[in-house]
Amino acid sequence: MPMPGLDTEFDIPYVIICNSIQDNPATIYATGILPQRFTPFPDNIFATVRRIAFSREKYAPLFWRAVVHYSSVPLTEKEEQQAQSPLDRPAEIDWEATPYQVPVYFGTGYKANNVTIPPTYYPVVVPILNSAGDMPDPIPEKTEYYWVANVTKNMAKVPTWVLDDYSGAINAASYTIDGLTVQAECSRLIQLRISKKLKENDVRYRTLSFSLEFRGRRPVRTDANGAPLVVATREGGTGITLPIVDAPPPPFNLELADMGLHKNIEVYVAGQGFIKKKTKFLTDDTPPRPVAQPVLMDGKGDKLADPTPFNAVFGNWRILKSKDFTVLPLT
Repeated sequence: MPMPGLDTEFDIPYVIICNSIQDNPATIYATGILPQRFTPFPDNIFATVRRIAFSREKYAPLFWRAVVHYSSVPLTEKEEQQAQSPLDRPAEIDWEATPYQVPVYFGTGYKANNVTIPPTYYPVVVPILNSAGDMPDPIPEKTEYYWVANVTKNMAKVPTWVLDDYSGAINAASYTIDGLTVQAECSRLIQLRISKKLKENDVRYRTLSFSLEFRGRRPVRTDANGAPLVVATREGGTGITLPIVDAPPPPFNLELADMGLHKNIEVYVAGQGFIKKKTKFLTDDTPPRPVAQPVLMDGKGDKLADPTPFNAVFGNWRILKSKDFTVLPLT
């Protein structure tokens, strides 16, 4: 079929003279004197080797004939896999949404705009409280979702970075996966696994698989009027300073409400001067009694005045190690 391009098929004959009567098609092919499977024809790069037929001369056993069949018919999916080294295949990435439960403290209400007549209404964030102003017990929950990307890639050997404590780490800087840019500290590497040694097309390799869990930063917390909350400034466990305005921290940080049973007060001790002493918060009862449950604090070690879900002060700490995710085989 001498048509050029994609519809070409032709045969190239070879005569092979062997040195031993013990030679066979396998030993002949192993010498490399014949073209390898899927190699292109020099004068037609669209045509590649698909099969080789061998026959032995009946009355001259040292002589073999080989017919190399070339074709430019598109390869099947299986042939495409066989045509390339397993190490040259791109990383396989699939995505799934994973559900998780979160407590619900706020809902959407509507506030009247009295400028217009009749008044119009616009949505506002309101705390979920009963008619007495108390939070429900237990706190209601809702189902949220985060994305997980499962990555599989063939590797010639165990990559050196796996011993650098990558399991459970978050990304130190931004990187790209499947054309998407991930912000710093917004993903975590989980379920890292390396297969035993495998072999395909005379190539030895291992299959590396891992998952990346993605989280987005939460919205900025605001007061009842929609203004960003002002929070205290203090040092966290790894030197993190809380911002004056409530900028959302990285999603994998530990974020806790500032609350407790005790506060520090300054007392005078003879010979020592004023020293800090821990004392329990007291209730507003008459007479006051030590509180039995933690109370919200102001970020400075004292009780929060008029505590509400809107003005709670939160501290945050980075508790996970961060690593360079650009070394991950994502392509």
